[in-house]
Amino acid sequence: MIPRRWFALPVLLALLAGGGAAGEVYKWVDEAGRVQFGDRPPPGVDARSVEMHKVPTPAEIERAKQRFDNRLEQARRRVLEPPAQDAGAPASPAPSPSARNPQDAPCFAPLADFVQSPAGVAFAPITPTVLSAEQRATLQVLMRRAEGRWVGRIEDVTCLGKPQAVAPRIVMLEVDEAAATWSPVDSMLVVDSQVAGEEQESQRLFIKFRVADALYFNAVEAAGEINLAGNKVELLSLDDGRLVFVLKNRAAGAGTSRPLRAEVRYWEVSGGSLSFVELYFRNEQLSGARRWVLGR
Repeated sequence: MIPRRWFALPVLLALLAGGGAAGEVYKWVDEAGRVQFGDRPPPGVDARSVEMHKVPTPAEIERAKQRFDNRLEQARRRVLEPPAQDAGAPASPAPSPSARNPQDAPCFAPLADFVQSPAGVAFAPITPTVLSAEQRATLQVLMRRAEGRWVGRIEDVTCLGKPQAVAPRIVMLEVDEAAATWSPVDSMLVVDSQVAGEEQESQRLFIKFRVADALYFNAVEAAGEINLAGNKVELLSLDDGRLVFVLKNRAAGAGTSRPLRAEVRYWEVSGGSLSFVELYFRNEQLSGARRWVLGR
């Protein structure tokens, strides 16, 4: 007799395909950090009820697939078939993942300007990078270089208006202290920052990187454990001084017909300076940015 039933992912998918279950289904994270599903969570865990969404019909799936194929073909043409130039004009350099300077990225800039891969399309998921031994070593060196205490400023940009009439809102924040701690045992970097603005009370921002089979990343604006489950990233560029990556997620409560939200991040450590640029995209357009400029 089994005292407690736990549902693996295939079982959960079967429940969803059936349109529901006899009782509620719960989701929780076990002691090993794995996400579990079941109708009877263990006592003492933070279990949350899983909303059982309606499974799309075959016709809806086919229409979504057609929209994705069309957007993917458009992105491919933007990358492989640049606009024709005048005969006497100099040829433009071939695009690269880091060709556009993220420090002056304009509001509503297209995602494809920064991500030259299938992930540059709104409905396309990322392909998490499986790290080689060399990439893991390079990331560990880069993370260790960020250890210590930093001070500086943050520029928060929210893109308002329309592409034809941009009206960005800019908020400047002072970083009183950013403490970066590297754990060689967990192969993890945690940055705990204390920031404040002229019209904003002091708050803490937390950033966590973990180097394992892939690079995991998460950031929160509250104290407590930072969950890295499912937060693998797709690397766009990596060397011993600079890291560029993209990740995607879906807005809470958004259905599969809604495009994924994309985030492109640039992490650069050079001498006594640390630059961290975060670009946020909605519907393939830049909707906001956060730029950190820190020094020792």
